[in-house]
Amino acid sequence: MNTTLHRQLKQLASDRWAQRGVRLLLRATMLALLLLAGAAALQLFSAYTPNWALVNAAALACVGVGAGLVLRRPASPPEVARDLDRRFQLHEQLGTALELATPTEGVAVHLHEQSRTTMQRLHAQVAVQQVTPWREITTTLVLLLLVLGLLFISGRTSQAQVPPEALRPPEADTVPPSDPPIPDVPPPPPPAEGMPDPGASQLVLTDPTDLAVAAALAEALREQSVTRPAAEALERGQAGDAAQQLRDLADQAAGLTPQTRDDLAQALRDAASQIEPLDNALANQVRGAAEQLNTTGYDPADAFTDLAQAIEQWAQERSQSQEQPAAPADSSGGAGAGSAPIPGEQREHVRERLGVEGVPLELESSGPGSVPTDGNPLGAPQDSAGGSGGSFTRGSQSGEAGTMRGDPLRIPLDLRDVVQDYFSP
Repeated sequence: MNTTLHRQLKQLASDRWAQRGVRLLLRATMLALLLLAGAAALQLFSAYTPNWALVNAAALACVGVGAGLVLRRPASPPEVARDLDRRFQLHEQLGTALELATPTEGVAVHLHEQSRTTMQRLHAQVAVQQVTPWREITTTLVLLLLVLGLLFISGRTSQAQVPPEALRPPEADTVPPSDPPIPDVPPPPPPAEGMPDPGASQLVLTDPTDLAVAAALAEALREQSVTRPAAEALERGQAGDAAQQLRDLADQAAGLTPQTRDDLAQALRDAASQIEPLDNALANQVRGAAEQLNTTGYDPADAFTDLAQAIEQWAQERSQSQEQPAAPADSSGGAGAGSAPIPGEQREHVRERLGVEGVPLELESSGPGSVPTDGNPLGAPQDSAGGSGGSFTRGSQSGEAGTMRGDPLRIPLDLRDVVQDYFSP
C-alpha cells in the first residue's frame, strides 16, 4: 500500500469531517432556535400559551441529533479515494494507486507520480473550498437575538396583563381579618415589675422645662450611633419611644467596645450636670447609669435598662403633675352637677320675675292650722275667716298689690321645692 497516498487521504478525510461537524452543529442549533422563536411569537401574538416543556424538549432533541451526527467516525482512505475518483472523474486513478505497493519500476512508478501530483492539486482545491461557515454563524446569532427579544417582550406583556391582586403573596390572602373591638372589655392588669408599660410609648413632653431636660439627654445620646434613635425620639419629646429604644439597645450592649462605653458615660455625666438644676432626682439616676457603663463588673445592659426606666418614670411623673391642677375643678363641677337639692333648702340662684300676671294656686292642708296674731311677717293682711284652706296670687312687676290669704309657710317641707319650681320661670 502506498503509505504517502494513504496519509494524504486520511488527512483530507479528517479535515472534511471537522468542517462537516461544525456545519451540522450550527444547523441543529438554528433549528432549535427556530422552534423557540415560533413558540414565543405564538404566545405574543395570540391568546394561546404553548407548552414550554415540550418546546424546550424538542429544541434539545434537535441539538442532540446534530451532535450524534457529528460523532460518526470519519471516512476511511479507500472511501475517500473512491469519492474523489467519482467526483473529479479520475477513472479510479487514486483507488488503484492506493492498492499498489510502493512502486519501483514501470507503469507503477508513473501511476504513483501521477497520483501524488493529482493529490496535491486536489488538496489545494479542497482547502480553498473549505471556508469558515460565516453564513451559518450569522444566522444562528440572529435567531438567538430574535428569541431573546420575543421572550422579553412576551414576559413584559404577561406581567402587564396580570391584575394587581394576583401579584400579592399567598400569605396575604390567608391572614384573617382583624377582630372588631369588643365592647365593655375590662382594663388590662398593670404590668409586672420590671416589664415596660404598653402605654409608656405614648408619653409626650410639652412643658418647656421638660423639653430642655430631654434636649440635654438627647445631646448626650446623639454622639454614639447606637443611641442616636433614642436621641431623636427625645428631641421630638417622645419620652416613651426613647425609653423603648434604650430597652431594645440593652440586648446589644455586650457588643459595645470599652471606648464607646466610656464616651457614652462621660456624655451622660455632662448631661446630668445640665439637668441637675432642673431635676435633681433624674440627674442622679442618669449619673448612676453612667457609672454602670464604665465600671468593671457591671453589666452595661443594666445601665441602659435603668436609664430607660428613669426616663419613663420621670415622664410619667411630669405628665401627672401637669394634669393635677385641673382635677379639683373637674371633681367639684361633677359633684355640683350630680348632687340633688335637699328638701326645704334655700336655692342659691334666684331667678328674675317674668313680666306676666301670676296664676292662682289652691293649696289645701289637712291640719287645723293657726294664724299668727302678732302681725304678718310678710306684711300681708290676715284672713278673718280663719278657714282651713287658703290661696294667694302673686303680684306682677308693675307694682300692683296682690291679695294673700293664709300663711304660705304652712306648705309642707317636702312640697316647698315643687311650689318654688312652679313659680319660677
